[in-house]
This record gives sequence, C-alpha cells and structure tokens, in this order.
Amino acid sequence: MKYLSILIKEANLTNFENAFEEFGTIIVSGLKGFEKPSVNILDLSFSKWQIQFIPYEFSKINFIKELILAKQTELGYEVLAIKVKNINDLPKVNELNQEIDLQIGNMRISNKLTKLANPKNINIFMEQSLGFGTGKHETTFLCLQVLNQLAQSAKLKTILDLGTGSGILAIAAAKLWQAEVLAVDIDELALNTAKQFIKLNQVDNLVTSLCSTGFQNIPQQQFSLIIANILLNPLLAMVDDFNTYTAREGYLILSGILNSQSSMLKKAFSKWQVLKELKENGWSTLLLQK
Repeated sequence: MKYLSILIKEANLTNFENAFEEFGTIIVSGLKGFEKPSVNILDLSFSKWQIQFIPYEFSKINFIKELILAKQTELGYEVLAIKVKNINDLPKVNELNQEIDLQIGNMRISNKLTKLANPKNINIFMEQSLGFGTGKHETTFLCLQVLNQLAQSAKLKTILDLGTGSGILAIAAAKLWQAEVLAVDIDELALNTAKQFIKLNQVDNLVTSLCSTGFQNIPQQQFSLIIANILLNPLLAMVDDFNTYTAREGYLILSGILNSQSSMLKKAFSKWQVLKELKENGWSTLLLQK
C-alpha cells in the first residue's frame, strides 16, 4: 500500500483540504514541529508544510497525485515535492509521545492509565493516532462538552457517531448513556484505530463500527442522537438524511465548523431547534433538537 508525501509552500490549507478530503486521510506537519491530523487548519504561520496523504482507494494514488499538481494555481499552493511512498514508511505522529490529560465534567481522558484510576470518573483511554480525535482539538473538545452536558438531562437509547475518527466520541457516548452506538467512518484506517480504542475502553459490547460514505451503508433506522464532527459542506449536503435518521425530538450535535460558518448551518437546519452553541478558538459546535 502507498501514500503521497507532499511538500508545499505556505498556502491556504483549508482550500487544499476541502478539495481533497474526499480522496483520503490528510496529515499535516509544519516545519517548526507542528503536527496533527488536519481539520481546517487555522494556524498558517509556517512557510512550508509536509503533508502525508493516505488515499481511501490506493489504486487512485497516481490520479490524486496528478490532480494535486493540476490544482496548484486554482487553489493557491505550490508543490515543492511530491512522492509516492510505501505506507510502512509513514512517519510517526509527534503527538504520540505527548501527554493527553483532559477533564470534562466527570469525564477523564488520558493516555496514562495512572490518570484513569478514579472510579468516580468516566475514564477514557486515548492516544494520538491516524484516526483523528484525542479530545485535544477544539472541535472534539466542544463535542465532548456538549455530550457531557446533554447526559445530565437526556436519556438516549441509540446513538450514531458519523465520522468517528479515533472513536473517542462514540466511546464517550457509550460510557455516558450505556447505550448502543454505531460508529461510522469513510476511512478504513480510522475505523481500524477506532476498533482498537473501543476494545481497550471495554465498550465493544455497545459500539459497532461501519465503513460508509455518509449515510450510504447505514441501515434505515432512527437514532436518539446523531453526532457529526466533520466539515461544513458534508453537513449541508446531508440535511435531509439527518432529518430521516433522527428520531422525533431526537438530538443532533454538529461540529467541525468555523464560527463564521455557524449562521449558514443554522439556516440549513432552520426546522430544528438550536438548544446550545459552544465556541472555542474560532470553532463552533451546535446542539439541535428535532
């Protein structure tokens, strides 16, 4: 299996991601040591970026390579180097060795088992991985906050985590409600990671994983809660699906959007009641009720 190693000059990475996210997993590294799985990166302080691009379909890697080269002028970036490499040579993410330690209400998230010893907490073991989501990024952190707050008042039976990444939100939901959770992602690599964390957190009896593009492979049913921490355009494209798959008076958590995109999303979901909007460092997360 292969991936693309790409070096580009300072550029609008949001445009890059929006154009190519449908083709694979994007991991971005700045030359000053910044490195994280990418979701609409805002910090553009680096003059060069190293991108590891892991295609969903490895047979399309040369097509993706040519497309990235062809779109340079249109999307405003300059490719300094682009190579096809073996997936076994994929560099390790720097954050793997960094400490993760978050307390959100009575939820404790850490990569150190010694920090997860308090039985009064809802303890979640999580490490940085290629399946995006450790709780440290604003979009994930805000979702965890909304989940924790919602658990104080709502009783839920079935939950869908759409775009599960590392599985952290599915794991949190399963532990908060002891409910059945369907964790869905388009990326098999992310799903394999999510399955490992689901098992490590001992919720594999509650959480089922499924590979699907949006709602395509999800059996027709209605969920008490749908969590979608993805991007604006896919959220807008699936308004009707969210309505179909959410139970009457069910809840919807929408995240992965910038503050400036919030009003557009509210307009698209005008038939839903906005119960809550949390903001952090330019990002917004909405809690809606059908």
